[in-house]
Order: sequence, then C-alpha cells, then structure tokens
Amino acid sequence: MKYVPHGWGYANNYAFSNKGRIWIFWNTKVWNYNIINLSSQHITIEANNNGGLEIMVSFIYGENWKKQREHLWSQLIQIHQTIGNKPWT
Repeated sequence: MKYVPHGWGYANNYAFSNKGRIWIFWNTKVWNYNIINLSSQHITIEANNNGGLEIMVSFIYGENWKKQREHLWSQLIQIHQTIGNKPWT
C-alpha cells in the first residue's frame, strides 16, 4: 500500500469481508504481531513491543443483527479459552 508510512505494518480483513471493514496499523520499529484469529467481524492479534509488553488485542466490527453476531461471540469465547491469562483488550 502506497499510503502506509515506511516502517509501518498493517492487516485487514478483506479475505473475509469484501468491504474490508477492519484495518489495523502499527509501527514495526516498536511492535511485533501475530494474527491469532481473523473473520469478517474481528481481527485478534498477539502484540509484543520492544519494552517486553505482551498483550492480546481484538479489533471488532460487529454485524447489526444479533443472529449475525452469534458467530463473533463464539469465536471470542474460543479465543478466551486458548490464550490463558494473557492480558486481552
């Protein structure tokens, strides 16, 4: 992407949503990341910074209808069960 600053990384959910509703950006000089789970409604990453902070972060764009969000909730429950006691926001 030509508009992402040099030294910055990014991820999006275009693979699951043709609208690409979720975009995340980070400074690669400070943060490393690993995608844990990705869907049309969320991107969950494990992020580590140079200071030693390790945190799980979920970026959410929930669907409007409750029935459509049920899959999101089941995915988040599964993530919670696998990450243990890591901080998660």
